[in-house]
Amino acid sequence: MAFLGMKYIYNFIFRRETFELEYEVEALFQQDDTMLPILGRGGFGTVFKLRNNLAMKVPKCMEYSYHIREEVIVMKLAHSDFILGLVHSFDVRPELTVLISEICPMDVEALQEYCERNFDAVPLRMVQFIATCVCKAIDHLHQLKMAHFDLKCTNVLISQQGIPKLCDLGSAHPLTEDGESIWGPGLVNFTLLKNLTPEVLTGTSASWKVDFYALGVMLFELLEGRHPLWIEVPSKREATRKILHGTIIYTDTDYVFRDLIDGLVCWLFDYYVNDFPADLVTSPILSIAQEVMANDELVLTLLNERSRSVHNETSESDSDLADILAFYNEASDG
Repeated sequence: MAFLGMKYIYNFIFRRETFELEYEVEALFQQDDTMLPILGRGGFGTVFKLRNNLAMKVPKCMEYSYHIREEVIVMKLAHSDFILGLVHSFDVRPELTVLISEICPMDVEALQEYCERNFDAVPLRMVQFIATCVCKAIDHLHQLKMAHFDLKCTNVLISQQGIPKLCDLGSAHPLTEDGESIWGPGLVNFTLLKNLTPEVLTGTSASWKVDFYALGVMLFELLEGRHPLWIEVPSKREATRKILHGTIIYTDTDYVFRDLIDGLVCWLFDYYVNDFPADLVTSPILSIAQEVMANDELVLTLLNERSRSVHNETSESDSDLADILAFYNEASDG
């Protein structure tokens, strides 16, 4: 009986808090001149900072609300210390869904810029830590028969405790028993061209392996400051050729990347055994995350502002996909 009583009290408090949160957010949307600090922009939504260290993702337009709803479904299933935590989600008005999550002061791309500015490069210990956390997040999704399919620096956030967390789960694909996406390989629009595997580009496969390929690219970029297959950023056509037929270009520090990959299994085993990250103070990113959070130099932006563009610059258009596949077919025929 005592247990049932505590459960009732907890549910009552939770409902009251979510009701108050919904009331507060709805009031913000009722004003045309509401200004909120902006945390970031994505292909389908804009993330604003709310009070009490909360973040709110708002679709860029009404048509994109379904992406938010799909992301919420995955977030409710994928509870992990290394995946962005969902606080609440609801419709502010019909067909306008907002997602409220824990706040994270920066992403891995911002962390890389910070480290290059202050230390000349991202310290190896940080790269190891990021690799381990992202591997655990990916593994958790794969255990749920899902793959992320859009892993990149801007989709790995750093929490206030300095813990890397995978976000933007709206692109996640359910997997078949064989580990293939149930939607097939036609997913170029979901991620950056530079992170696509050869089998996705050729339309032959789209499996859970895509996530680890993208993770490898991200780790190489953190260590070397460039893509593993090129030194200068190529055109899309040339990038496609290099992904399909190129080889990794190592520099004098190639042993660092190889040692990192060789040691990854050992770090994962160690963190699993020690119930990582029970001691959050051990995060090598903690001090940077807290510094960024304390500075809080965010730009105020109109909440009700709507972008006219359908995709941002990081997405590949349908015409780009057609060009890529046409180029591959020409190369194959030749």
